[in-house]
Amino acid sequence: MTKNAHEELKLHWSRRFSLTARILAVNIFALVLMVFGLLALDSYRTGLFDERLKASRVKLDAIAEIITTISAEKRAEYLVRISEKNDSRIRLYNSKGVKIIDNFLISEPTYTLRNPADEPVEKIAARYLDYLFNFLVLAPKLKSFEEPENDDLSSWEHAASVTPNTPHSEVRNAKDLSPVIITIAKTIDGDFTLIETINAHDLRIKIRAERSSIFTFFLIVLTVSILLSLFLARTIVKPIKRLATSSIKVRLGRSSQVNIPRLPERSDEIGMLARALSDMSMALRKRLELTQSFADDVAHEIKNPLASLRSALDGLENIKDPALLRQLLNIAKDDVRRMDRLITDIAEAGRVDSLIAKAQFEEINVIKLIKKIINNRKHRDGDKPILLEYDKNLSLTIMAENIRIERVIENLIDNALSFSPTSKPIEIIVSKVKNNIILSVSDNGPGIKESDYERIFQRFYSSRPDEDFGKHSGLGLAISRAIIEAHDGSIRARQRLDGKQGGCFEIILTAAESHE
Repeated sequence: MTKNAHEELKLHWSRRFSLTARILAVNIFALVLMVFGLLALDSYRTGLFDERLKASRVKLDAIAEIITTISAEKRAEYLVRISEKNDSRIRLYNSKGVKIIDNFLISEPTYTLRNPADEPVEKIAARYLDYLFNFLVLAPKLKSFEEPENDDLSSWEHAASVTPNTPHSEVRNAKDLSPVIITIAKTIDGDFTLIETINAHDLRIKIRAERSSIFTFFLIVLTVSILLSLFLARTIVKPIKRLATSSIKVRLGRSSQVNIPRLPERSDEIGMLARALSDMSMALRKRLELTQSFADDVAHEIKNPLASLRSALDGLENIKDPALLRQLLNIAKDDVRRMDRLITDIAEAGRVDSLIAKAQFEEINVIKLIKKIINNRKHRDGDKPILLEYDKNLSLTIMAENIRIERVIENLIDNALSFSPTSKPIEIIVSKVKNNIILSVSDNGPGIKESDYERIFQRFYSSRPDEDFGKHSGLGLAISRAIIEAHDGSIRARQRLDGKQGGCFEIILTAAESHE
């Protein structure tokens, strides 16, 4: 990692804090929002009370001015009418403090103070929530309101200190925590004192509605905070810990027991890391399995010619017949050649991946390469029939390593010729479908069983007749598949598509980009 890249990954002011601490910081921010919401709620409640108290003072002061202009007979009727409009209780006291008018005594009461003991459960729960909110916002505790037993002016606090044109108003709590507004006003001449009480249920409804909104906001913020924590823990901390644990197991040599999650649904950096680690683990596991399997197969295949060679050599001491002796020597020579071929092919199979990884791909004209292979075979093996078909108007080029692709085509031609009758040609067809070059090699042999389509690509597998036993290592097709897959292509076996008898091998490689 370069110095600049290392600097990008370094933490500066937050380097001392763990990932969990950072997640908590996010939650604290959410809690700060909740505190601001609570403060806003208390401001709303205080504002409602102040507005209502001010309106009550203005209204009762106006009533006090009007009372002196009305005859004694009409005062009671006027106060009853006003109280019914305002849903209030208005009391009128004379200069001696004796109550002379009370609208609750001369007409139907405009409100009723509820007894908390008679309220339903939901009302009790709402009242306790009021206690809780008042505690949280540090609201000043209001005095309790109770109707005086002896209803005279001296029973009302602050009544003696009220002067004309300076009404007094305050809020107290009834037993059910509903606000009761008490307003005291005197007439200008001081002969009468008016006291109005209002059970302001509407204020409690408004405050509770606002508190419900705030409480809903609290729940949303709290839920978001919790979900955010769980989201961060699930999407960051949890997968990282799991990936780290899996990586440790791989390092300890237990890769075959580890299944690193790929997280295909994630397109972020965590998903990229998971897939990279999973691919690395699977590649390592595959390489270990292939190495073990390869070692087992090599040991098994070499044992056969070794056993045959040992048997032939052991019999040489006791054989006197020249013909039988010559036969045993031929068997020994065949076994040596077979071992030599095996070792050569095994070495080639083991080097394919590393050689291709180091190779420089170049643009190759597939037709020119096949024609070169056919011409070389004519000089080497004689005139064996090979037909080549392709469209001359198409650009049939690929990006590949020339020597490796040549090896694959040679293998397929050898394979086809070994199964075809001598007089019948093998056919090589090159075509282009979209962005793919398709090369097929077909023979006129007995064909390939469907059950063998994949098995023939296994190392050391051979379905050749008994007379060909020992002449082929069984690694040619395995090497061919390794080379093609290293070029991001594919190779498969199938029957001929033209309906004729015989087998066919088909290679698909990506076409080189045209520069025309």
